Amino acid sequence: MFTIIQDYDRTCWLLFSLYLASGAVIDLRSQSVPRWWLAAGACLTGVLLVYPVTGVLGALDPEPGRWIFRAAGALFGGLFVLVSVAKPESFGKADSFLIVMAGVLIGLQRMTDMLVIAFFLASVCGAACYLIRRRRESTLPFIPFLTVGFLVGGVIRLW
Repeated sequence: MFTIIQDYDRTCWLLFSLYLASGAVIDLRSQSVPRWWLAAGACLTGVLLVYPVTGVLGALDPEPGRWIFRAAGALFGGLFVLVSVAKPESFGKADSFLIVMAGVLIGLQRMTDMLVIAFFLASVCGAACYLIRRRRESTLPFIPFLTVGFLVGGVIRLW
């Protein structure tokens, strides 16, 4: 039998995975995501954060120390926002906002799993694209890599 917090974590993981998967499809098709899609993700993140605080449909969050890891995840994600603002050609703003949202939902430890997997896969794909095309100027949509990292990282941590 699962505890309430494990079920909550799995619910967050599932809903945010579906959200990221939809963004991956949009990003692959158009190389950008609309602002309304990011706003929907911010609303989803807010709703998922309100649940353990208010105890809607269950008990209050039995692990209040998790908020420290969530705040640390948000702050670490904020570094990616700074990079995307300082050097827009290196990293997309939508990607960095998604990292902040993921950090708030899953915390710093799980977010590092997600990012290691995402950056590793992106580097492998980037190297393959370079070897095939022999050009450095190509760009890759990063949301699909974040999605895979989130899915694999969630499977590692939640099950």
